[in-house]
Amino acid sequence: MGWGMALFFSLFSFSACVTTPSRQSPEKLDNAQELHEEGKKLFQSGKPTEALDLLGRSLAICEEQGHKICIADNLNAMGLIYMAIHETEKALDALKRALPVNQEAKNWFAVAAILNSLGKIENDRGRDAEALRYFNQSLEVSLKLKYPVGLGTTFNNIGKIYYHRKDYAQALQYYNRALEFFVAGGDRERARVVMGNIQLTENHLSGEKSADPATQEKPPEEITAAPPMDLHKKEEPARPGTVGEEKARVLLGSGGKETPKEITIKKDRLNLYASPSTASTVKGKVLMGGAYPVLDRFQGAGPEEVFFKIQLNNGKIGWIYDPENNGNF
Repeated sequence: MGWGMALFFSLFSFSACVTTPSRQSPEKLDNAQELHEEGKKLFQSGKPTEALDLLGRSLAICEEQGHKICIADNLNAMGLIYMAIHETEKALDALKRALPVNQEAKNWFAVAAILNSLGKIENDRGRDAEALRYFNQSLEVSLKLKYPVGLGTTFNNIGKIYYHRKDYAQALQYYNRALEFFVAGGDRERARVVMGNIQLTENHLSGEKSADPATQEKPPEEITAAPPMDLHKKEEPARPGTVGEEKARVLLGSGGKETPKEITIKKDRLNLYASPSTASTVKGKVLMGGAYPVLDRFQGAGPEEVFFKIQLNNGKIGWIYDPENNGNF
């Protein structure tokens, strides 16, 4: 199925407000899609210049035909390829052109990702104020969508701004918010990136140096909301706090350990954290002697960095830290 023969089955088909002009030619639009798909393959095979040529030809057909979705797809892809090859001005031009088209098409997932990309570009140029403006706009869209990946991505990238400003306490707040959303959405890979950023930031706050020299030199990592060639695809949002035990074991990883169904607290007054990080907000204290159901398990970067998500008798839910990686508190 192509853009021409299946207009309403495209990945943007939920955008009912986008009209289809009567002059559109299905054959030309199918040709545009073929060029677009071939362009993506060329980029993935390491040929960005050739990819951009085909995407540009596809874009020209889409503009001639007045097909908003087709235009948005090509501009999204071109902008992200220009970012990948560090042609900043061309990336900005393509993404800024893509933004209103996606807004008109009501493709809010792409809008959130584009705003985040624009923020990253401005941040890389040292324009923190502009970067924060884009990041905050991305947060606003992702909040309306209840979109954990978008929220976690942007909170992480804001944290990077404060990290480079050496405002480590503020950076840590944003990183921990990011971690909460990635854990809630069951996104193991992005959660691990944020855990690494949290560790770097905690090292600065404590004045400690990592035992691993490579870690000391490693800057905080940025996160993208979607793979470069999949920006036009909707990432399925997960409802916060709904990651089941089996899904948590698969997505978040258990380090080869079974997740216990219940934990008995053997140490007095453990902290109950908002997210699986000792730098996150402390929601309460857990007293010795209580036995609580385990909802999730999170294996951090180190073998001893294990957190368990529990529910207290009063209904409060949070994370406790098991430094010995054995569940014996």
